[in-house]
Amino acid sequence: MLFKTSARFYFYELNEEGQERQRMRSIANVDVSADNQAITDLANVYEALTNDLYHLVEKQETSLLAR
Repeated sequence: MLFKTSARFYFYELNEEGQERQRMRSIANVDVSADNQAITDLANVYEALTNDLYHLVEKQETSLLAR
């Protein structure tokens, strides 16, 4: 049984020394019925809001095996 879904969006930014480093934005409690296109659409919304450019979008699904 699918228990929960979350998304991670990875992007690069420059630190104080001007070096590029990878950062991650994590979105918890995404609708468990969300398909890959819905996660991609969510990433596009966050890109527009934050002016970040996500080079990797990850969908994480947690399943409940036994109780």
